[in-house]
Amino acid sequence: MSAMLDPHLTRLKFNVHEDTERVYVQVIDRDTEEIVREIPPESLLNFNASILRQSGLLVNEKG
Repeated sequence: MSAMLDPHLTRLKFNVHEDTERVYVQVIDRDTEEIVREIPPESLLNFNASILRQSGLLVNEKG
């Protein structure tokens, strides 16, 4: 696994989660463009947004 995180083999992509506006990082394989790891996982941010939406603390302003 540590070989997959070698800076010569991977690149970092910084993103802002649309619903929570939190930053997450994707570690991407330079050769295959495959996402090797996400920190924190986007699925966790999606789950967090879902909980906030259900509790009424997050409102979707797009529609």
